[in-house]
Parts: sequence; structure tokens; C-alpha cells
Amino acid sequence: MAHIDYATIPQAVREALDRHAEEHAPTGDFTTAVLRNDLMQAISRADADSLRALPSICAYVMIYLPGGCHGSREKVAAWRAAATVWSAT
Repeated sequence: MAHIDYATIPQAVREALDRHAEEHAPTGDFTTAVLRNDLMQAISRADADSLRALPSICAYVMIYLPGGCHGSREKVAAWRAAATVWSAT
């Protein structure tokens, strides 16, 4: 396996991913596409820094974020919907 350089991940992207995982917070179009596992949308919405870091961003999501919060449109929607459940209790 190639070395994964998490330092290449733009800080704003990492913070958005962490807020999504920890607080069920919505993210921007690029990070939402990554979370949904929609490669074509992620590439089309990435800025230059995020595009260069895309392999590291994907590895970060797979290794460090809970499996229930990413992987498909449905999983991301369900994860975000759970935020209203948690905040209501």
C-alpha cells in the first residue's frame, strides 16, 4: 500500500469531514460527493488542492470516519437525519 500523506488534506476539508462524523453536520458539495462515494462529482467539484489530495481524503474517510456516515447517498442522508434525533433528545 502506498504511503498516505494526511498532511496534504486541506484543513477546511478535514474539519468538514470531522464535523460530519462527530456532529452529523452537512458539508459542501465536494465533501458530500466524497462521503457519498461519488467520484465523478467529487472530481468535478474539487479545487486544485482537494483534487491533489483526493486519495488521502478518501483514505481518511475510510479509515477514520464511522462506516455509517459515508459510502452512499442513502447512508449520508440517514446520518445527517440522525442529527435531528440527537438534538431533540
